[in-house]
Amino acid sequence: MSTTLRERALPAADHPFLAFLNSVGEDGKTRTQSLYSTGAELWELLVASGVQLPQDAARQVELAPLLDFREAAYGVLSACAAQRTPSREDMLVVEASLKHAVADAHVQMRADGLAINAHSMGGLLDNMALQFLDLTTGPEFPRLRECRRCTKLFIDHGRGR
Repeated sequence: MSTTLRERALPAADHPFLAFLNSVGEDGKTRTQSLYSTGAELWELLVASGVQLPQDAARQVELAPLLDFREAAYGVLSACAAQRTPSREDMLVVEASLKHAVADAHVQMRADGLAINAHSMGGLLDNMALQFLDLTTGPEFPRLRECRRCTKLFIDHGRGR
């Protein structure tokens, strides 16, 4: 029986990047099964999950670079949550994605601070790279934790952190 994207929508995440990062289909520690098979499906899944993506952004989504970035970002954030040093390879993938996204980004000064948005032709990878930047520079980043049973990352809002 096939399920619709709405039925597979990710649970509400503490941050939009975590919805992308946690878009794996199993509950173990393997991260081998994605909840989508095409870039367009990923786009729709993120939107169905409540992630705000620009309407005018390029929807030509190439899946392989997104999966590479997702897994490298997972490696970096998992290491940070465990207070380990991330691997050099994962850091290089994340750094390259961030540099590309920031180089093409639109910067806007607003009353509530600086807004850095992906260029409309940047696509989903640039949007996700900027979401990674937002998460890692935000005030809740020190609360990042990883589930002991699976690879899901979350922001710990418990009192007894």
